[in-house]
Amino acid sequence: VRSGTLYDIAIAAVTQIDLPDDATYRFDVSLLSINVDFSNKEGEEDEYSCAEILQMVANAGKCIIYQDRSGCLRIEPASQVLSDYVISQFVSYSHPEFTLSKELKAVNVNDGMAVVSNSAQGEIQTLDNPLVTEPLQAQELGEWIKDILKGRKTVIGDFRADPRLSAGDIVTVENKFSEKGNKVFITSIQLWRGF
Repeated sequence: VRSGTLYDIAIAAVTQIDLPDDATYRFDVSLLSINVDFSNKEGEEDEYSCAEILQMVANAGKCIIYQDRSGCLRIEPASQVLSDYVISQFVSYSHPEFTLSKELKAVNVNDGMAVVSNSAQGEIQTLDNPLVTEPLQAQELGEWIKDILKGRKTVIGDFRADPRLSAGDIVTVENKFSEKGNKVFITSIQLWRGF
């Protein structure tokens, strides 16, 4: 499917995958409000895997894609709600390490369809997504990416495993330099089982 809403394109992609009979997926209704047509007008069409299409749908819809605790594939906006979970010194095996990302100068969407500035110096992040077809959509996506990347810190730490946590959760991480802690969006968790 090369045109329709982002929701339609995601459904078409996921139904082409040979998923197990008990597989589930859920796509946010916000994807119904964005219409795209990414047919190649010059005759040849690029080939994308279903996984690539789903990732591009999530990106174009300003969403995240992940598999939840019950195994459901989800595309939805990232949560903005801070949970009451705190990764404190009492559950940490070592102090968390904070690393500042490089300064963001601008976000360039689809080779200049929209360029969103952030500062006078730093890196220019580029995004090429064939599902972003309109300048206004490109501008909004660039602003969303800028807001995520500006002033970003990466936190790495070892703490006691807790099955209540998963990617997409927002938690407070305490460190030895701050009593309040830092608000952290979890992007990945690795659970280790030692013997």
